[in-house]
Amino acid sequence: MQAIKKFNFWALPIAAFSVVIWIWLTQNGFGLTADAKAYLYAAESFGKQGEFLTPQGYYTHWTPLFPFLLSFVPVKVLFGITLLLNLCLLYLLVYQVIQRCFWQTIAYLHAALSTIFVMVHFFVWSEALFLAFLLAIVILFLQMLEKENTKIFYALILISNLLCLQRMAGIFFVIALALLFAYYFSWEKAFVYLVLSSLGLGLWLMRNSFLQNKPDFVENIWAVSMYDSFMGYAESFIKIIFPIFDNRLVWLTGFMFVYFTLSLGLSFAKEQPSFVLFFLFFFYVSVMIALSMNIPHESDRYAFPVMSFFQILFWKKLSDLDEKRYKLQSKFKYFVMVVVIIYNLFRTYSNVQRWYYSPPLEMYRTILHKFLHIRQAYFANYAHAEPKTWHFQPSVSSSQDFLDKY
Repeated sequence: MQAIKKFNFWALPIAAFSVVIWIWLTQNGFGLTADAKAYLYAAESFGKQGEFLTPQGYYTHWTPLFPFLLSFVPVKVLFGITLLLNLCLLYLLVYQVIQRCFWQTIAYLHAALSTIFVMVHFFVWSEALFLAFLLAIVILFLQMLEKENTKIFYALILISNLLCLQRMAGIFFVIALALLFAYYFSWEKAFVYLVLSSLGLGLWLMRNSFLQNKPDFVENIWAVSMYDSFMGYAESFIKIIFPIFDNRLVWLTGFMFVYFTLSLGLSFAKEQPSFVLFFLFFFYVSVMIALSMNIPHESDRYAFPVMSFFQILFWKKLSDLDEKRYKLQSKFKYFVMVVVIIYNLFRTYSNVQRWYYSPPLEMYRTILHKFLHIRQAYFANYAHAEPKTWHFQPSVSSSQDFLDKY
């Protein structure tokens, strides 16, 4: 691949700094939320009893791959490996899409040190590993566009199954990729990919249907109004570029999101790598908005899988401005670059400081190798009893307030 043949060494200090932030942030433990505790509980129950359970019964609300891995891999090891994998895959994707070395570096800096990227590797959530699978799939698909290869095709099917078993939202990307297969290759190949890539998730949903009469994911559909869903996603994407200071300007946020989306779509309709990223971004966000599958204050998590796509396309757009024909635009793009990078680095610094000194909710401390006493700590927390201090440490932070406003 071109990214390997011509390595940009500026990526090394950026990746190293991201790792240093993670090591410093997680030295006291990892952030916990309700679903994080459910993952850990299911992991411990699977390790001890061979069955995924929650305190309320069978583990059916989420997919099984994440707790399965947590059942035999320590949290810090799993997330450390995932972080390194994501940094490498993100590098490969950035340098496949953006040609100019300077803008490659800026795009990688923006993505690898963004607040949301740091956040998903700090909380015990499934998003980090989900991103690794998704990035691997996109990179392999782009390789298939260069040269069709049967081995790559079956590797895509395998990783796509893992993607769906990590999070149910993976099926949206499988459908989108099937459409891309139909567009670039054939409907037959698209059908084979769609069917084989969804087998794992299909078997898991069949298992759940035998345990209960209704699918759990239905509860997540239309959780908010479509307008609130749209504005939630619009804010999540816009605030990785510009700060949102006043909620009264919510209409401006929506307008900017629509403008950026249309601008990116029109700019990259004829460029294969960029168009693939845009199509995945647009399809995923459109489906999530149509189904209103996000809840207040957590749109960042729902938007995260395609956040890096949006960032890469944004910098690709800026890098493509012709410096000779549009001198004013050329100067303006460097001003935008400075503002966006400084703002995002400050935002990351602010939130990292906040998570470290005022831990959100409770902290999972990896003093022991695995999950000793996690069952008792989990039940104690639900019974409003005092949990074991070395394992779960409550704080005054709100369960919804993960990020600073800006």
